[in-house]
Amino acid sequence: MRKISGKIILANVIVLGLIIIAGLRLASPLAPNKAPTGISGVEHETLAAGSSPVIQELPGTTTDDAPGASQSRGTQETENGRAAGADANPKPAGKTAGTAVAEQNQQERLAVTDAPARKTAVITKEQAEEANAKYKENNNFGRPGTQRNLYYKIGDLPVILSAPHAVTQWRDNKVKVADAYTGAIVELVSQRVNCSYIAKAFNDNTDANDDEKSDYRDFLADIIINNGIKCLLDIHGVNSEMDTDIDIGTNYDLNINKDKRIKALVLDLAKQYGLKCTWNKYYPASNQNRVSTDIHRRTGIPSLQIEINGQYRFRGAEPEEVKLEKFNVIVSFIEELCVKLSAQVSQQ
Repeated sequence: MRKISGKIILANVIVLGLIIIAGLRLASPLAPNKAPTGISGVEHETLAAGSSPVIQELPGTTTDDAPGASQSRGTQETENGRAAGADANPKPAGKTAGTAVAEQNQQERLAVTDAPARKTAVITKEQAEEANAKYKENNNFGRPGTQRNLYYKIGDLPVILSAPHAVTQWRDNKVKVADAYTGAIVELVSQRVNCSYIAKAFNDNTDANDDEKSDYRDFLADIIINNGIKCLLDIHGVNSEMDTDIDIGTNYDLNINKDKRIKALVLDLAKQYGLKCTWNKYYPASNQNRVSTDIHRRTGIPSLQIEINGQYRFRGAEPEEVKLEKFNVIVSFIEELCVKLSAQVSQQ
C-alpha cells in the first residue's frame, strides 16, 4: 500500500506539473497569431510588421467622432488651431504628443506665430503710415484734385497691383468703407520690386469693383494693353473676424485661364509665409463688374482678386508690434508673388 500511495502521489505531482507548464504556455506573449484578449472580451489578431496599432476604447469613454461625444468633430478647438478629432489616423507609435503637435503645426502653417519660412520686409509703422496718409485724408475719402481720381505708376515687372477700394466708395446709394492700407500696400510693394500699380485716390461717388461702367477699369485696361503687362493682382480687404488670412478670387479659375501652375504657386507661397489661404471660398470675383473679372474679359491676362484679413492691415485687438509684424508678412508675400508670377507669365 505504501508503494502504491507513493506512486499515486508521484503521478499527481507529474500531472500538476504538466498543468502548470501548459498554463504558462497559454499565457505567454509569444503565442503565435493571437494577441491578448482585449478589454471588451473580443479577441483580435496581432499586428503584422509595420502595421498601425489598433486603438481600443476603454468602457464608458467616447472619442470626438463617436456617438455621445461632448462636442462634434470640427467644433472643439485645440491649442494649435485645428479642430479636435480632425486627424482621424492614429499617430505613429513612439512619438510623443508634443512631437505630434509640433509636426502638425509645421505642416499646417496656418498662423504667423509659426514663424514664416521667408524673410519678411522691415517696414516701420512710420513708413506704413506715410504711405497710407493721402488715402486717409478727408475721413478716408482721399485727396481731391488728382488726375482721374487715381494714382498709378508704370514699373518694370509685367505684373500690376490694383487697390480700387483704397478710399471709401459709393455702392447701393451709401458710402462703402475703405479697405484700409490697401493703397499703402500696393505702393510699398511697387517701390520694393518696381512693379506697376494703380489705386483709387478720391471717392468720386463710384465703385470700380461694382459699377457697370468704370473709368478706373477703363484706364487700368489701357495701362495693361499699352505696357505689355501680363498679370493683375487686385488687392482688397476683409474684416478681422474672417476665418482666413487671404481669400483668392479667380471666378472659379476662369480668370487665370484654368492655369493650375498659378494656383499651385499662390497656395505654396502662402503656406511658406504661414498664411491661411482660401480659394474662391468667400469672394470668388464671379460678378462681371469685378475689376479682376472685367480686366480678364478685356485682356485675357491672369487676374486674381486678393482679399486680405484686417489683422494684416493694422486692424484687430492684437498688440501694435504684432500688427506691424503681420503687415510686413503680407507685404513680403505680395512682393514675392509679384516676382514669381512675373517669371512664370513671362515664359508663356
